[in-house]
This record gives sequence, C-alpha cells and structure tokens, in this order.
Amino acid sequence: MIHLFKTCMITAFILGLTWSAPLRAQDQRYISIRNTDTIWLPGNICAYQFPAG
Repeated sequence: MIHLFKTCMITAFILGLTWSAPLRAQDQRYISIRNTDTIWLPGNICAYQFPAG
C-alpha cells in the first residue's frame, strides 16, 4: 500500500512538472511579444521592433 502511494506521488510530481513548463513558457512568450511594436520596411515587410531598455 505504501509503494502504491509513493508511486502515485511521484507520478503526480512528474506530471506537474511537465504541465507547468509549457504554461511558464507561454507566459514568457506573451510578455516578450507584448513589449514589441511592428514596423513596415521597404518591400512590404512587417518586422517586430523591440524597445531598448
């Protein structure tokens, strides 16, 4: 019974790590895109401009 409990706890911990990593990456991606601006370059090219500082 103790072995089953330990197995369930380890499985829950590993699943928690695998689910939390993509969520953190999604948050970081949102923050980096949110602080950008788009500019149009010659040749009808849209580019992201990252502010300095």
